[in-house]
Amino acid sequence: MFAIKSGMPVIPVCIVGSYKPFTSIKIKYGQPIDYDKYKKRK
Repeated sequence: MFAIKSGMPVIPVCIVGSYKPFTSIKIKYGQPIDYDKYKKRK
């Protein structure tokens, strides 16, 4: 809803790994998702 009202793309993020202190994690970013087509539909 915020993305449609603001007109900004959404960047999906995934955090892989343990949430324990002092352990390594990986952060993966996906391709931006543009919701302009849904804004025009309203």
